[in-house]
Amino acid sequence: MATISAGTFHVIHTELVVGILSLAAISLVLLCVLRLSPKVPFITLEQKERLVKAFDNTQMVSSSFGLIFIPIAMVSGIIASEGEATTNPILLNKIILSSISIGAWLAFVVARFRHGDSVWETKGMAIVHTINGLFAYFITTLVATLGGKYTRNESLYDLLPFSLGIYEAIIAPSWLNILLIFIGVISIIMLFLLPKLVEVDNTLESVEHIDSIPPISLSASKFSDGFEWVTWPEGSSEFYYRLEGSNDHWKKH
Repeated sequence: MATISAGTFHVIHTELVVGILSLAAISLVLLCVLRLSPKVPFITLEQKERLVKAFDNTQMVSSSFGLIFIPIAMVSGIIASEGEATTNPILLNKIILSSISIGAWLAFVVARFRHGDSVWETKGMAIVHTINGLFAYFITTLVATLGGKYTRNESLYDLLPFSLGIYEAIIAPSWLNILLIFIGVISIIMLFLLPKLVEVDNTLESVEHIDSIPPISLSASKFSDGFEWVTWPEGSSEFYYRLEGSNDHWKKH
C-alpha cells in the first residue's frame, strides 16, 4: 500500500496555509477600504453592502481554517525534519514564528467573533483590527520564507536590501523577539479593551447625539436601489438609509 511521506504531507498543508491566509489578508484589506470609504466609485450602496458581507465572510472563514492547518503543518514539518528541528537554526526559528503566527491569528479571529461588527464601528478600531490581521499574515510569510530557505536556500525576502536576521540565529534576534512579543501582548490586550472602547463610544454617542439618528420606527420617505431613505432631522440635508423592509438601524449616508 502506497504511503505519503511526512515531507509531502507538510508541503501540502504549508501550501494550504499560505493560500488560505493570503486570501484572508487580501479580503481583510479590501473590507477595510470599503468600510472606511463613504462612497465607492462605480458601485451602488447595495453592491457595496454585498461586497462588504462577502469580504467579511471570506476573511473570517479563511483565517479560521488557516488556524486549523497551521498546527498540522508544524507537526508534519517537525516529523519530516528527522531530528533537525531542535538543532537547525532555521527550523527552530520556524517553530517559534509558527507559534507566534497561531497566537496572532487567534487574537484576530477571537476579536472578530467576540465583538462582531463593532470592530468596524469607528475608524480607529477598524485600522487596529486590520493591522492585527496583517501582522499575523506577515508572521505567516516569515514562516514560509524560512521553509524556502531551508529546502532551496532561497526565499522571496532575499530580494530585500537588508537581512531580516532570522536565518543564522538559533532563535530570532533579540530586537525581533521583543518587537513580536510586544505586538502580541498588544493584540491580546485589545481583546479586552475593545468592549470598553465600544461601550465608551456608544455612551458618548447616546449622550451627545441622542437625537442625531432616526428612530427605527421612522417610516421611509424614499425608496431606491433596494434601500429606503429618510431625511433626519426633518428639513435638514442629512440622509440616512437601510435595506428596504429590513427594519434595521438607520445608517448615515
